Amino acid sequence: MVFIDPLPNADDLQLMFPPEYHPTDGEAEVRSYYHDQIRILQEYSALTNMADFGCGPGHFLSFLEKQCKGLTLTGIEYTQRMVDQLKQQKPGMNFITYEDFKKNTIPQYDIIRMSHVFICLTDPVAELRNIFNQLKPGGLMMVDGPIERNFTLTRWMMDTYFFLRKRMGGKFETNYPPYMVIQTNRSNQKKILEAAGFSTVQWRVFDARWPFPESLKSAHPVHVMKYILGSISFWVSKMIPGFGKFYLWAGKKPV
Repeated sequence: MVFIDPLPNADDLQLMFPPEYHPTDGEAEVRSYYHDQIRILQEYSALTNMADFGCGPGHFLSFLEKQCKGLTLTGIEYTQRMVDQLKQQKPGMNFITYEDFKKNTIPQYDIIRMSHVFICLTDPVAELRNIFNQLKPGGLMMVDGPIERNFTLTRWMMDTYFFLRKRMGGKFETNYPPYMVIQTNRSNQKKILEAAGFSTVQWRVFDARWPFPESLKSAHPVHVMKYILGSISFWVSKMIPGFGKFYLWAGKKPV
């Protein structure tokens, strides 16, 4: 795996993930993979007590609540400000801070979900061990997010662009926060999850047009070309196993 250097400290993370970092439009954003994740939850878990580690504005929790009744749902976020905001917006759910989550040492969850959060962990081994310990025996862990070091056509094109830009004297200074603390490929991403003690039950690698345009809303020739290149990469990923920049994994804790 590849890490940024230096790693952000606790104060850095507080600044990187304020409530303003998350969208505030309220209702759940229905993404296509939400349905895939609920199918996995129904197939491999008891669907009783679930925690969403890094729940953001709670989109998935709201979506899950509508699809599956009678669940105990807990959202976990990094800052107290975000937790307080979520408690006001979604009074029927439980929300706790990351620090409160770490204090617990008793297995209490049937499911823990981590979506687009693994890339932000400064110590993934310690975090996975903590999550493993808080899952009940037979509990399900589900993780999804980007695998930025995995080969795709879009990755190759972006690397080529920045390589040429650098060789031609381009400057790379930026004030954009380093949200992606870790970068992985499909091999080491799966290995570290299994090394934490989980047994894989689902593993899927797929692609998306992002960071290129998702549609042809702009008539600018450069945007049209980017859309075409992103679309080619997207469709190639459907034909070649392991080709893509995103993954969906689920694993079970031994009974």
